[in-house]
Amino acid sequence: MGNFLAELKRRHIYRVAAAYAAVAWLLIQVVNNVAPIFDLPVNGARAFVLLLAIGFPIALIFAWRLEFKTGGGSSRPKFQTIDWVLGAIAVAVVGFVGYQEFAVRVAPPQAQAGVEAARAAAAKPVGISVAVLPFVNLSSDKEQEFFSDGMTEEVTAALAKIPDLRVVARTSAFEFKGKNVNIKTMGEQLAATHLIEGSVRKADDRLRVTVQLIKAEDGTHVWAENYDRQLTDIFVIQEDIARALAASLRMPLGLKPGENLVNNRKIDPDSYQDFLRAKALWRARTPASAGSRVLTTWSPC
Repeated sequence: MGNFLAELKRRHIYRVAAAYAAVAWLLIQVVNNVAPIFDLPVNGARAFVLLLAIGFPIALIFAWRLEFKTGGGSSRPKFQTIDWVLGAIAVAVVGFVGYQEFAVRVAPPQAQAGVEAARAAAAKPVGISVAVLPFVNLSSDKEQEFFSDGMTEEVTAALAKIPDLRVVARTSAFEFKGKNVNIKTMGEQLAATHLIEGSVRKADDRLRVTVQLIKAEDGTHVWAENYDRQLTDIFVIQEDIARALAASLRMPLGLKPGENLVNNRKIDPDSYQDFLRAKALWRARTPASAGSRVLTTWSPC
């Protein structure tokens, strides 16, 4: 074993390994700082690190096979300046790491605020995301709440069909039902850029639905509309609401010609209400995890 270690030293394997590790570390730091500027893909950076790892044993093999020659009868290796190079690289590495640690700790308040702002911006949801909050039942009959909940679910399901729109799950949005929570707080907890609020008032065969789109960041209204229709037009109302919301968000529907977000079909109002009532009873008797698997669209028997 001692002879092998001595041979490694004689062939300068230790020097080559140290030099390779130091240079590889510097290259990784350069790529790590340059990648965000040029929007380099993460896979590219990973491939670069993998190539450096693969090259390490190859470099050692070449160092073993092509050992440095000594010249002039001197016992010193011809390339003794590599010791100075390795020392300089080591000092540079230590200095760079020390500067990073020291700079972060003694950064002025303005710089620290900028870092915190950047972290907060990175934590925000990417793109446009919406959460359909439970529609409020304004009917004189408080037992009609199952109908307003059904309207909320149908609008949620319709918006979920839009390809580039992220829609928060119904179970998450319904956690805020009946709670007086700040708009911005709800947006942050649901990771939604926009919130959709609404109310439903049903009287006999007449239906009035009010919907508003709110920007979660500052609570400003982006869009609002009232829909006064017959109960038999319930699916038409849901389609109009979903399309109007998508237009306000400037989101392409991604539908084929003749295709709708909501299946538009003639219904028996009593049968549809019985369906929504039965689904509400099922959710009330079933844990949330199981209730979330219940179908959210109505189909005739």
